[in-house]
Amino acid sequence: MEPHFIICAILELLQLIVFVYCGIRASIDDIRTQTVPRRLSITCLVLVLLINTAILVVYYYDISSSSYFQEKFWEPSRGAFIAFVLFEAVRLISNKQLGFADVLWAAIGGGMIGAIWWLSGAFLACVAGLMYFITRKEEKPIPFIPFLCGATVFMWMLKVLRFVIIHW
Repeated sequence: MEPHFIICAILELLQLIVFVYCGIRASIDDIRTQTVPRRLSITCLVLVLLINTAILVVYYYDISSSSYFQEKFWEPSRGAFIAFVLFEAVRLISNKQLGFADVLWAAIGGGMIGAIWWLSGAFLACVAGLMYFITRKEEKPIPFIPFLCGATVFMWMLKVLRFVIIHW
């Protein structure tokens, strides 16, 4: 196995660790208080995008085609942008029933796994949130960040599994 594959795998794992750590902290805050520190969300977004850039630099050093450039740079950037715009639109349409932290965490998930994978993950998060809404007993706001984080990690694992199967 080539060294840049190993370095990229380590960076991908670092990205997942950062996301899971920040996601657990944000989920706990969202469940307990319905507020998430903006500094935590923005720091996680910046770190996820920086690690994607580092992966791109390591890979670009030894790559001859532009397909990986698209997959590692444009796809996460598009994912973050689409997620942010889509959730911000939902937030504004719903008269701010969706919090800005939810919008930021949607963008973080899009930046981590890309637009196509994020759309599937967002669908899973919405289905899980709807199931929670239907089965809950109390009339209090639904914490949505745990659903977004869980769906993003699940889609990330599917994305990595697909990569491993293709490159085996």
